[in-house]
Amino acid sequence: MTAKLLNFTVRWGLLGATLLFLGKTLVTNWHQVRQLHFHSETWIHAGVALTIAVSAQLWWAQVWGWILKVLKYPVPKRWSIVVFLKNSIRKYLPGNVWDMYGRVRAAQQRGIALESATLSVILEPIFVIAGALSLAVLGDSSPGLKALILGLILLAIHPNVLNWIWKWGSQLRGKNSSSVLMQYYPVQVLMGAGLFVGLRSLTFLLVVSAFTPLDQSTYRPVVGGFGLAWFIGLISPVPSGLGVFEVTALNALDDFLAPGLVLGAVALYRVIVIVADLIAATLAYLINEGQEV
Repeated sequence: MTAKLLNFTVRWGLLGATLLFLGKTLVTNWHQVRQLHFHSETWIHAGVALTIAVSAQLWWAQVWGWILKVLKYPVPKRWSIVVFLKNSIRKYLPGNVWDMYGRVRAAQQRGIALESATLSVILEPIFVIAGALSLAVLGDSSPGLKALILGLILLAIHPNVLNWIWKWGSQLRGKNSSSVLMQYYPVQVLMGAGLFVGLRSLTFLLVVSAFTPLDQSTYRPVVGGFGLAWFIGLISPVPSGLGVFEVTALNALDDFLAPGLVLGAVALYRVIVIVADLIAATLAYLINEGQEV
């Protein structure tokens, strides 16, 4: 069995298994799902959540420009936002790489080295993973392990470590690599990632509260469970973490929210994020990327 076939089997096998689990859970808890009703307050919460989701997407597009700056290629804010948003919607295409490919090509056309452009799109999800883990630590399950993984990620993105890893990987592929890729520790990018995941977690909280009032004591575990589900979804081989995010959320939030409520919330959250991506991409096509802001 070739590596390509193995990867295909694992990816779609995992997707099939998670969807089967979700289907069984949905059937078992269908009576709870049917009790979820959309009323005026629900739509208000959903509207605010959508606004925040769009803001998060716009913000993260700017942070990608900061990543390029750390890699010695400062770019105009407007350019990074437009290029990111135009290509971000392509992540829903089969293959799950077309958004990255589009950004790398756009960066090359601007004169950014292929090596740095590629590294920027590789680092971007790593920063999101670090942010998601920082939320997951708030949860009650295995906080020590999550903190350890987060610490290893923060160590791996240190310039000395990251540049060495990248150079070593390039040598394995028989390619030359720049001696220095990252100039300094990306504190600004990490803070930007923190705000991004904070906005996404607020989006999820609003979605949950659209169906049921939340007590302040449940904010922390719900945010922690969301962070864990997001983290597992990001590192899974399944496109966009489809099914994996939902299954993890069900298990992480089982002690705090009814399964039917979680199913309804994650479904609405998915829809809101996709609509936010579409709105942000539409805005990008209305903006002239060649001007500075």
